[in-house]
Amino acid sequence: MKPADALRHAVKWGLGGAASVILLCSQSASAAPITEQAVPGAVKGSLADWIATGPDGAVSVTLLQGTSVSSIVTYTGPKTAGRGVPCLFERQNCRTGALINGPGGLWFTTTIPISAAPVYASPGVGSLSGGLATIMQQFQVTDIPFGIAADRTGVLWVALAQGVIVRYDPVAQTVDRFSLAEYTNGPALITLGADGAMWFTQKPGNKIGRIATEAPELVGSVTQYNVPTARAGVYGIAPGPDGATWFAESRVGQIGRITSDGSVQEFRTNVKGSTPRNLVAGPDNAMWFTDPGTDSIGRITMDGKVTEYPLPTSKAIVDKVPNAITLGGDGFLWFTENNANENWLATVGRLDPMSPPSATARTTTVAPKKQTAAQKKVAAKKKAAAKRRAAAKKKAASKRKAAAKN
Repeated sequence: MKPADALRHAVKWGLGGAASVILLCSQSASAAPITEQAVPGAVKGSLADWIATGPDGAVSVTLLQGTSVSSIVTYTGPKTAGRGVPCLFERQNCRTGALINGPGGLWFTTTIPISAAPVYASPGVGSLSGGLATIMQQFQVTDIPFGIAADRTGVLWVALAQGVIVRYDPVAQTVDRFSLAEYTNGPALITLGADGAMWFTQKPGNKIGRIATEAPELVGSVTQYNVPTARAGVYGIAPGPDGATWFAESRVGQIGRITSDGSVQEFRTNVKGSTPRNLVAGPDNAMWFTDPGTDSIGRITMDGKVTEYPLPTSKAIVDKVPNAITLGGDGFLWFTENNANENWLATVGRLDPMSPPSATARTTTVAPKKQTAAQKKVAAKKKAAAKRRAAAKKKAASKRKAAAKN
């Protein structure tokens, strides 16, 4: 029996827009290779940027051709369909940002083209439903939308690079903006956490942010947590099967894990040149990530054991640079590959997580927990307060003892 024939999955759109995959039967123990294919309609120099699984289980990818032309290609089994993404102002220079599964279909951000001035941009949020791509909400012309995710009620939250989180309700057609304390803490990618809040990476500020989405908390209230390793390059972020939120530390070759109370663990990949980028939970109780630094797809278990699976080698293209990753309705992991080569054709790869290629497992070590100066100061204050409470308690006990003698 082929590995793919041993899997059957049921897929539905779940809370927060993630594709929920239910494993219905076991799989073969034999390894299956990584397969790759050029995105249909791609021209030389094109890039396969973001990838997501829709409510029907089909995988879609945003295709960038040139500096400003974007389209969305949907894989429906052996057939594919290219769907154009419209631009506002009747201009052909919009550029798609992130792509996610959300309420009623796929949702994406449109952002500033590489070579266009902001005045010509079309920043906002769009929806792909029934084969029709539509800009649903335009943002301020100077906005730079990037990450997008849905909360438990189907409301969309968008990270703006200039240090703002936008709450967009597609039903009520309302937009709320929540500014972060500092511009330098600008958010990148965002996801729904197990606690119902939205969690996001802040690469410039080296922080993980949390924004409340529902009562009894104040909606829009933000908490920021420092990443222990300095200049870690936090980027991709995704919920894990353990109830924690996992994130990539691209600059230091680490995967981070943060719990709802803000406790952070860091795991080293222990692979030279590793630069983890984006993550997704697999059907095997593990997190999977792209690693463009090693041209590999990585897997990390809940206890920190890392395995990397190199992409197929090619004489023509040395670096394939895997980027975004999703779990498809077929139970396979799908990911995009990019390269700066002018002859490169946008490519999508596919990997069976239940029967991956052979690779050498590397057990990680938890990085020593580091404290910033601010964290040390807070810890010192807590320690001093604890000493004062202990002293006061001792003094009160002495008074009670003296009173009893009298």
